[in-house]
Amino acid sequence: MVPVMDKIETETVVFYYEDDVLNINFKQDADVKLEHAQDNLKARKSFQKEAKVKVLSDVSLVWQVSKDARAFFATKQVTDLNIAMALITNSLTSKILANFFMKFNKPASPTKMFNSKEKALAWLDTF
Repeated sequence: MVPVMDKIETETVVFYYEDDVLNINFKQDADVKLEHAQDNLKARKSFQKEAKVKVLSDVSLVWQVSKDARAFFATKQVTDLNIAMALITNSLTSKILANFFMKFNKPASPTKMFNSKEKALAWLDTF
């Protein structure tokens, strides 16, 4: 069930639904610290009503994500909200961050990185 709100923003991200997929787009030059990650989770829970959803997250514009924030994003309290999560980026900086997140933080829900929204959505459609 899709919430009635069109979108919600925090200091570092914009959340919105498109075709029953929760889009999480990080803002230009976002420098994500633990407190931002915690604020994002609180906003996300109120937006998606804690139902499990497929997530498409555009991390192309992220400047950096702290070690504590990356670890928090991989916790069960965050990943339990995901059916699966596709990360989109063409930026070298965010590719490094995404690879580091997937390899070392090991999110509990299926997570994969893509260069295009179309490929990411095709992958999400398999869930």
